Amino acid sequence: MAQVNKIDSNYTGLYYAEETSIGTLPTSPTWYSLEPNSYADFGSQFTLTPRVPISDSRQRRKGQITDESATAGFNHDFTTLGMKNLLQGFFFADADDQRRISDIETVNSTLDAYFPTGSASATSLPIHAKPSTAASSGYVVGDTVTVTDPNGSETAQFVVLTLGTSGEVTGLGLDPSFTYAPFEANSLVGDLRGLVAAGGSGTGLVVDVRLLVSVAGGPSNLLLAEGFGSAKNNGLKTVDATSTGFVIDVVGELDQENSPPSGAALIHVGRNFAGGQVAVSAGAGLPSATFDGYDMTYVVSPGSYVYLDGHLPANNGLKRVYSVAYNEATDTSTLTFDKSDLAMVTDTPSAATSIYFGDDLYNKTGSQIKRRTYSLERSLGAPDDANPTQIQYQYLDGQVPNSLTFNFSSASKLEVDMGFVGLTGSTAAAGVSNRRPGTFVTSSFGSAYNTADHPYRVKLGTVSATNEAVDPLFAFVMDGTIEIDNGANTNKALGSRGGFEVSVGDFTVGGQLNAYFSDVDAIEAIATNADITLDIGVKFDNKGIVLDLPLLALGDGRPNVTKDEPIMIPVSTEAARGFEVNQNLDYTLRMVFFNYLP
Repeated sequence: MAQVNKIDSNYTGLYYAEETSIGTLPTSPTWYSLEPNSYADFGSQFTLTPRVPISDSRQRRKGQITDESATAGFNHDFTTLGMKNLLQGFFFADADDQRRISDIETVNSTLDAYFPTGSASATSLPIHAKPSTAASSGYVVGDTVTVTDPNGSETAQFVVLTLGTSGEVTGLGLDPSFTYAPFEANSLVGDLRGLVAAGGSGTGLVVDVRLLVSVAGGPSNLLLAEGFGSAKNNGLKTVDATSTGFVIDVVGELDQENSPPSGAALIHVGRNFAGGQVAVSAGAGLPSATFDGYDMTYVVSPGSYVYLDGHLPANNGLKRVYSVAYNEATDTSTLTFDKSDLAMVTDTPSAATSIYFGDDLYNKTGSQIKRRTYSLERSLGAPDDANPTQIQYQYLDGQVPNSLTFNFSSASKLEVDMGFVGLTGSTAAAGVSNRRPGTFVTSSFGSAYNTADHPYRVKLGTVSATNEAVDPLFAFVMDGTIEIDNGANTNKALGSRGGFEVSVGDFTVGGQLNAYFSDVDAIEAIATNADITLDIGVKFDNKGIVLDLPLLALGDGRPNVTKDEPIMIPVSTEAARGFEVNQNLDYTLRMVFFNYLP
């Protein structure tokens, strides 16, 4: 046994960990695995500056390393699972996904129930909150406020996330630093409205609170169970009306699990409605759907996508929410839609219907912009075949997510190219304890999407506030890209090789489409600088993802005519702030991750 002569790429691996501040990891970081298909670059590139004095020897002198560029770039399959956590970094935003119950104590086959523990971190509790009035004032983003359960003495603490144009609180989130017991048992069966908030720097804030798995009205909410030891306990579950307190009864039998794995979770993915509880109204203007007995304002917002099932074909499928309203007097919610596969029709289904929700990730504004930085670890195999477990490593620190390209090529997989710009790099020689400390998690990415069977919707069309199903500019697209660029660049300074910080520019989104030409409407849309919107949806294995760009400008558009080939038309896209066409769509790019689709 001796030093190896080479190390193959199949002996390498890639992990990332989020830093507490740029270039600094927490004491015990969590490292998540990635599955790169290829690398564009990874490591430090050093700049060598030679000495070139004027000399009759006509020879150079040994130079110095004067700069270091620490960057990373790699290609990865585009999947529903395992991607959202890292993609938050490229969007400079938190994902809106407070639908997960991850603290599970017991699965009981007799009661057909899950038991969340009586005390848990606020980030894992199934609680939603929203301001019930616009009269609040004086609060600032980051304020913490507390409300008390009127049925008992339990309290819940929330953080002010967003403010309206008049300074009123418009968004609340769970306080991740606050640990408490959930609200009393009878909080589970309905909403708690009109709770006066204490604390913070403002006044007049009244909060509505509901538990995620509220069972008012009988069997209703749909939960996806995943990560349990028994296959029978995983999958889509319907919450039963017998649920009380910390017991969530579900319809159907389960296997006993006294200690579910730590990764086991319940995810609120949708809700069932009985016949007659949903009514679709269509005709002049945008269509809408009214839902009895449920407050949709907790789970969707303008720009979100939902998936309807059980309706007439035109009313099924993906819909973008234009507006959402709740009438407390009648206990009904109304969703208005501005994007649909087909023109929707008026109908009140007599049979049961369902609605499915997704987790939203989109670029945000002001105080909601959140920069994340990462350390990347690439293992490089064992240099001595006598010690195969003693691995050598390559590290990149202070890495800011910079560029992200979604690649849509026909007869291929969906893939993403990720690029990082950072501060410094280092290596760790093979040894017993050379690896950085922390918890190493093998991420679950699930199946990749292909471009032949899994695209559910690819539509480029004009923006409309009256027509939910505008005609597409192209019937078929051969390939395309959506490209995010954060404009990151390393800040240089005396006494700092590599860099001491990273600055970023605007969140810009563009791309290319290569489509099959059929008529001149697309050319006219480019020439007149029409308001264009694009959405792409993929669906496979009961999961799905939607990418939505609410406002685009188009360029290029010169038909490419080649003998014996179909006419193609290349189109460049430049995305803009959706606020310009709908004040509720204040984002450039939105992704919706559906944990479950029928």
